[in-house]
Amino acid sequence: MFKQVILDTEVQDAFRTALKPLITEISREITEEQQQKIDDLQKTISMQAQQIDQLQQESRNKNVRITGLKPVLDIQARFASTESCIDTAVKLFKDKLGVTVQGHEIDDAFLLGNANTPQTLVLKFMSTRTKQSIMKQRSKLKTVQPMIYINDDLTKRRADLFKLARRFAADQKIYSAWSRNGNIYTKEKLDSRPKILQDESGLPL
Repeated sequence: MFKQVILDTEVQDAFRTALKPLITEISREITEEQQQKIDDLQKTISMQAQQIDQLQQESRNKNVRITGLKPVLDIQARFASTESCIDTAVKLFKDKLGVTVQGHEIDDAFLLGNANTPQTLVLKFMSTRTKQSIMKQRSKLKTVQPMIYINDDLTKRRADLFKLARRFAADQKIYSAWSRNGNIYTKEKLDSRPKILQDESGLPL
């Protein structure tokens, strides 16, 4: 009887030993399958996020953000009417850029910030043509003190990416970074071709 128990135990051990590689393989396949599903889900989420971001950016393609306006518009944001914001922008364009824009060419305008901090004026033009006429002349603001900047109205994701790209440029890890029509462009070297920056992976390590 005792001998039979020993034999049964040996058989069981041999059976377990024989099954162990199979169990390991099955577990590995299950794990790989689950990981593949996770990877596929992450890719889908990433693609959907990019599509949403693209739609959000397209809705802003006629917009600009003007920052550094505290000396120009010294009123609290909550009291700034659309008309006063438009008047300020029209005057800025004419006096600093030499570009004449009529008030009716601006669809909407509002302020971010307050009288105690540099303000951001968000403008939505009626046409991209009017916006481009401003963007082409914005380099003239480099001589204005205190500095005033006119940039694309980027989504948060793109604004964060643009900020990172400009930091890389400031640290001389890339040659330059800029935005145009909602896209972020970089040049790694002076003689490099500009490329559209999609995400952080497009920046050098």
